[in-house]
Amino acid sequence: MQKIKGPMFLANSSIPAPDGTKSRLIGGTLPVAANGARVEGLAMPLIKARIYLSGMTIPVTAANDYGSVKLVDFQNKNLLIFGHALNAKGTLTAPNVGTELTLALGSAAASSTTLPAQYMAAKTGVGAAQAFTAIGHTFDESSPALVFLDGHATNNDLFLNAGLAVASGTTTITFTDGYVDVFYHDLDEPVAL
Repeated sequence: MQKIKGPMFLANSSIPAPDGTKSRLIGGTLPVAANGARVEGLAMPLIKARIYLSGMTIPVTAANDYGSVKLVDFQNKNLLIFGHALNAKGTLTAPNVGTELTLALGSAAASSTTLPAQYMAAKTGVGAAQAFTAIGHTFDESSPALVFLDGHATNNDLFLNAGLAVASGTTTITFTDGYVDVFYHDLDEPVAL
C-alpha cells in the first residue's frame, strides 16, 4: 500500500507594517482597505505530499495499450495543484511490449493512449531486461497552467496512468521503488456564518 507523507512549509508569513497601520505579507503586500472594510493576511501552507509507489502494479492490455491505478483520494476540495515530480523504477512481466513507457498523473483513469499533457510525468525507455527507470517533473518554462481540482466538476482523485504498446495479452507494470511528489494549496470552502 502506498504511503503519503507531509507536510509542509509556510509559503508566506504575516508581519506588521513599519507604520503599524496595516499588515504585510512576506513576498507581497496586502490590498489597502476602503469604505470600512478590514483586510487580514493569513499564512497559507504549500503542501508537499509524497506518495510511495513500491509494490504497486498497473496492468496494461493489448486491447487498450494503457492502464491506470488510483493513488489517493484527496479529502479536501478546491485544491490548486502547482506541479509534481516522479522518480520511479520497476519491471514489466512480459517481453511482448514496445520500447517506450509513458507515465502521467490525472484526476481520472486513462481512457485512451493520449495521456493529458498537463499531468505528464515521464517518458522512458524499456530495457532489454524489461526494466525501466522514470524521472520527470512539471517545473520548467514549458509547464502548463496550474490544475484546479474542485471535487465537483473535477474529481479529487489522483491516478497514475501508463501508456505502453502491448502486442498481446496483458503486461503488468510493477514498481519496485519510487515516489510521486505533489505540490498544492488547499483553498478550502467557505462555510455559512
